Amino acid sequence: MLDGGVEPKYLARRLIRIATEDVGLADPNAIIIVNACSTSFDRLGLPEGLYALTQASLYLALASKSNSTKGIFKALDKLKDDNVITIPEHLRNNSSSYKFFTTFFL
Repeated sequence: MLDGGVEPKYLARRLIRIATEDVGLADPNAIIIVNACSTSFDRLGLPEGLYALTQASLYLALASKSNSTKGIFKALDKLKDDNVITIPEHLRNNSSSYKFFTTFFL
């Protein structure tokens, strides 16, 4: 991509997106590692910073993949489509026997 004229900062941003969207919860450390590599690239610049981008790319290529985090957006869309706005009766707080304490003990 770099040989094709893509800016290195754009590539770093794409790697972060891959870590969150494609790898996701299959390897939660991916975002940490890619962020560290992106920060390293910012500090080093070219050409030494390419080692950091390469490390991030290889890590993501070898990582397990999971797009399970996308499920929350599908679920939210479904809730909006179904106009679900009320809390089901079995999930509501129907108890009047709770005791609320207004003072805290130190």
